[in-house]
Amino acid sequence: GFELAPGSLRLREIVDERYDVGLGEAADSLGLTLTLMVEGLAYSLPLATDTAEQEIRSTLPENRLLVPGSLTLEAVEGSSDWPAIEVTFAVRGSLVKTADQDLLRRSVLGGPKSQAADRLVNLIELDQEPQIETSPGWLPWIPWLRMRIDIKWVWESA
Repeated sequence: GFELAPGSLRLREIVDERYDVGLGEAADSLGLTLTLMVEGLAYSLPLATDTAEQEIRSTLPENRLLVPGSLTLEAVEGSSDWPAIEVTFAVRGSLVKTADQDLLRRSVLGGPKSQAADRLVNLIELDQEPQIETSPGWLPWIPWLRMRIDIKWVWESA
């Protein structure tokens, strides 16, 4: 959806004003009801998110990946010089380490399942121990064919 740009709201016209006490009547308090016409500038949050994501992806090193769907934006400051707006965002997202999948496959190809995790850990820096599964589960070897090895990152299985 669209979000109101900070600092862009302005009064265009006072359409109506009503007091709850008539002119010249005595009262302890006075209430005023105003009907105002205001205008403001808005920006597309999905478009801003896509733009930020593209910019972040272009600056990441090869071994880092922005987790899909993890990016959030929060407008922290804004100014408007009608009809232009400028909005500053705080951007948060999750980055993960990644590696060449073909290299990972080749490192475990045809080897014992019991040694596959150690080979991967020695090859790339991982935050947690990789999980190795074979089908059928009792098979003690990793397949010899690269196309039979599927690599899934943690965020892909969630």
